[in-house]
Order: sequence, then structure tokens, then C-alpha cells
Amino acid sequence: MLAATAPRDRHILTAYSRAPTIGNMDLFDEQQSGKKVTDLSGKLETLLGLCAQLKEENQSLRQQQSQLMTERAALIEKNEQARSRVEAMISRLKSMEDNAP
Repeated sequence: MLAATAPRDRHILTAYSRAPTIGNMDLFDEQQSGKKVTDLSGKLETLLGLCAQLKEENQSLRQQQSQLMTERAALIEKNEQARSRVEAMISRLKSMEDNAP
């Protein structure tokens, strides 16, 4: 009788030497999946934070660009006014030169 129980004991030991399973999934695989989900969740949080930071930076840059474009338009207008005044002075000087004895 001792010989008959020995093979069964070996079978039991080998059956328990494997990782416990739930359905078709090993607990080890479940732990790895949980770690992967946690890692992905952390990466997603990092990406979301970066996205929010970039959105704020983009908004700030757009506002700065708008201000610079307004300033540029004002400077172009001042430049045109200065050019017009200089051209008027040159014209007056030429007419004075032409009228001189």
C-alpha cells in the first residue's frame, strides 16, 4: 500500500509546485498585469501633467505673439510717419534750394 500512495504524493507535490491559478490566468501574470497597469497609470499621469504644462505654455506664447504683432504694427506705423516727415523736409529743402538766388 505504501508504494501505491507514493506516486499520488508526488503528483500532489508537483501540482502545488506551480503557481496558483485563477481560471486560465496565473497569479504571477495577474501581478505582472497589475504592475503594468500601475506603470501605465504613472506614465499617463506624467503625460497629462506635461500636456497641461504645454497647453499653458502654448497659450502664453500665443498671447506674447499677439502682443508682439500689435507692437510691430505700431512700430511700422511710426516708421511710415517718420519717413513721410523726412520726405516732406527733403522736398522743402529742394524747393528752398531751387528758389535760392
